Amino acid sequence: MASDSRFTGAECSLFLAVFPVNRLALLLALSLLGHPALARAEGADALLEQAQRAEASLDFLAATRAYEEALRLRPGDLHARLRSEHLRAHAEGDFAPLQALERMRRSPSRCADPGALASFLDEARRFPAGPVQAEALLLLAQSWARLERPADALPPALLLARGDAFERPLRARGLALAVEAHQQLRQHALARALVAELPGLAPTVERSLLLEGRLRRLRDAAALPLAALGVAALLGLWKTHTSPGASLRAGLGTSLAVVGVLVAGGAGLARLYAEGMDAAPFAALGAGVLAVERAVVAVRAGLAPGRIGRGLLAALGAASVLAVAYLALYLSDPGYLGSFGLR
Repeated sequence: MASDSRFTGAECSLFLAVFPVNRLALLLALSLLGHPALARAEGADALLEQAQRAEASLDFLAATRAYEEALRLRPGDLHARLRSEHLRAHAEGDFAPLQALERMRRSPSRCADPGALASFLDEARRFPAGPVQAEALLLLAQSWARLERPADALPPALLLARGDAFERPLRARGLALAVEAHQQLRQHALARALVAELPGLAPTVERSLLLEGRLRRLRDAAALPLAALGVAALLGLWKTHTSPGASLRAGLGTSLAVVGVLVAGGAGLARLYAEGMDAAPFAALGAGVLAVERAVVAVRAGLAPGRIGRGLLAALGAASVLAVAYLALYLSDPGYLGSFGLR
């Protein structure tokens, strides 16, 4: 029996890879002979182009059908498979919500227009619960955030975070945006309550919120020794037997030299430890340390504390220096605290 001399699709591909110089000749020959593998490939390519044109014109139903037909002709086409699956997953409401979302996405001017955003939020609320509604809410929250209007970013972000029908990653992003909006509005208690309402949804946001709360508590605690030393210094200046200015100027040159060395050394070490770190916090630290040292001088000059009093004053001064160091970093950039392991 005579053997079948026709090439299969795989054999054609192998031949083309091994003998690239014959590619054009082979394609012409296969085309003239009406080879079925080539016909299917050409048909799949044409359908993919048709599907992409349909997507561009927001005809998602036609695009889905074209992708699926291309996949039937060429089952291994990854692009056709991914696009058809994506469109099928966003087909709620016969693609009408997806069309509205894409019209919004493709118009940067509308995404920056408060009126258009407010109108689209009303429209998105009426979408069926599903991926399109979740993505619409995310687009709205992000657009309001870019406009620096956290109060307007909150409603879509909260709807997204609390939407049980939405996918977890999108809900987590909504929670992050809602927490950020609450913090910008100085509604820290509401931010904590929201995270407690949705435990485990966004662990990174939870950890960040806990750390920020800890930093604020440390900030408040740092004010206590500084306030106590300030009161003691004012009392010392009031009771001093000499001119208050004279008592504050005593030993000032030495103090300035020591603080200058401290600031320069600290800034140098910080730059070695974290390249590019700003030296401004260390300038603030130097000014704060000098103020603490002068306050201690004022207390000693005016109150003349005894042995126990000097010990307490030394402890208060040390606590005040630590408080100044913390506040200098916190007020400059809380991120610096992570570089020193204080977070």
